[in-house]
Amino acid sequence: DDELHSTSKQLWRTIEPSVDISLNFDLKLASEGIMPAVDIEKLLVGPAPVYQAPFFKLLRTELLRALTVNRDRRERLEIGGQLGLHKEPQDLEDMGSARVARMLFAQRGSRSSAENAILLTASLVYHFPLNERTPSRTAVSGFQEAVVTVVREGYPDIWGVLERVETLNETEAQALLQHLGKVLISHRFDFQLTSSE
Repeated sequence: DDELHSTSKQLWRTIEPSVDISLNFDLKLASEGIMPAVDIEKLLVGPAPVYQAPFFKLLRTELLRALTVNRDRRERLEIGGQLGLHKEPQDLEDMGSARVARMLFAQRGSRSSAENAILLTASLVYHFPLNERTPSRTAVSGFQEAVVTVVREGYPDIWGVLERVETLNETEAQALLQHLGKVLISHRFDFQLTSSE
């Protein structure tokens, strides 16, 4: 009985932060080509759900860190701009890369957990060089398909583990994240979005 009570408490603690969440359409994000146009930085609250697979908990932690750093950088640049301060080229480059990384979260249809794992990891490990304009949705969609294909066809062992990503324990999840990150880094110049040319 106590175990059921404890499980109910954990479930409530997990869903309580999301009960009162309102997802608002963000016109600025939409104009930048980021769809769905929901400012995920406003959702940076609460613990990871207890039912979330360990691999996705690890990714969540890293994504929250990256989103927080990007938000802080953007706010610093906005305040600096209001004060007439010079914007460092590296800050502008990092802001552009973060914008493209967020575009990877957009989906035209449903994706498997394995595909989502690859795309979320790619958003963390890749740097997207600043180009004159934001990439089109078609370019981002092409990148999504290409990076998933690289792992699925080039690394069948990793793909096999990704297909059962929801069943991995924490140790296995950490090992998979390291292996997947290394694979993606080894292909960092294979894609138009990640190359500076």
